[in-house]
Amino acid sequence: MRPSRQQPGARRGLALSALAFALALLLPGAALWAAPERAGETTRSASKLVPNVGEGDTVGKLPKALEGLEVVEAVGAEVPRQLTFRDDHDQPVVLGSYFDGELPVLLTFNYTNCPMLCSVQLDTLVQTLKKSDKLVAGQQYQIITVSVDPTETPEVAAETKERYVARFPEQQRDSVRAGWHFLTGDKATIDALADVVGFRYRYVERTGEYAHTATLIFLSPWGTVTRYFHGIGYVPEQIDTSIFQAGAGEHGVSLGFLLACFRHDPNAGSHAKTGESTMRYGALGFLVLFLGGFGAWQYTRSRRGRRAESWAQAIESRQEGNDA
Repeated sequence: MRPSRQQPGARRGLALSALAFALALLLPGAALWAAPERAGETTRSASKLVPNVGEGDTVGKLPKALEGLEVVEAVGAEVPRQLTFRDDHDQPVVLGSYFDGELPVLLTFNYTNCPMLCSVQLDTLVQTLKKSDKLVAGQQYQIITVSVDPTETPEVAAETKERYVARFPEQQRDSVRAGWHFLTGDKATIDALADVVGFRYRYVERTGEYAHTATLIFLSPWGTVTRYFHGIGYVPEQIDTSIFQAGAGEHGVSLGFLLACFRHDPNAGSHAKTGESTMRYGALGFLVLFLGGFGAWQYTRSRRGRRAESWAQAIESRQEGNDA
């Protein structure tokens, strides 16, 4: 029995997958590191941002951009209410003004110029919150997004806010706009809040970016930490439950898995640089061969098509002659 021939669609899919892999090697970008959640951990550290690492295993040296990235969970800690930020209206605001004893708060740390993870986190959060038919920002809860970049201006923060508000249903936008607060401040103020809730981040001078994790922190209406949701795998039911629990001041176990965003520096080490260069040149060679082979294949198909057409015309002319 002759083996079945691979369908053209399957061949094209395989070829496109290979091409995408080659392009991925050629194009530099922000990297994401992830690790599964482990019960009982209260510190999410960069030393465990590598898949399939056991509790007793040791991890080789990670890029400097990941050193010190961790979330030291501080459930029950109270945020420093006296801190003063600037809101997205460019007005000074005391952090404690958001904790009125009525609405819980979702706290995130992001910044507008983040190359990847911040937008992914906030996009995913918006899509998740939109699915709730019970809770609306500004009515049942508030959101506070603090920029980790002390150079970010309230004007930029306001523009960023509007982009996310616009993704909510039109009938919810006024409420979301009033209940989602984008705050900016100096480094000392940002660090004071981040330290209390256990959020760690690092400025990478070479790239001018911030290495940080994606963490959603739930706060009670009185400003105490009730739960952490790590990563971006938000589940609508879990978010709703966490908001309800935060509103009642109930503590919950952490959810999700840790993701960190940083831009890999291929010049950080000679071995890394050599390895990356090897992969890049290999991918480039593959890309050249792929495009060359694809062009030759298309040319051959075109010629076969023309020959088949000429042959069909010849047969047709002969048949017409015989009929005559």
